Amino acid sequence: MTAASKLDNDTQAIRDDIDALKRDMKDLLSHVKNAAQTGTADTMDTIAGQVSAAGDRTQAQAAAAMTAIQRELGEKPLLALGMAVFVGYLGGRLLTR
Repeated sequence: MTAASKLDNDTQAIRDDIDALKRDMKDLLSHVKNAAQTGTADTMDTIAGQVSAAGDRTQAQAAAAMTAIQRELGEKPLLALGMAVFVGYLGGRLLTR
């Protein structure tokens, strides 16, 4: 084998290795892209679940607060009336300035 033919063989082997590396990189990028898309979908599902749970907790707390307010108003109607008059008076004073 002459030096020129050995050099040609080595050059071709390097070209083949570079082509294989390009294919591997393309496959790797494709896998990374797919994993990112799948991960994003999973993350969105998790966030949606957390937001839904937070909304449910907020609704439950609002219902409990409304029940407590209704109970207080039922037990002390004169106090509630007095507070409403006071808040109305303050609002009227502030709006006239």
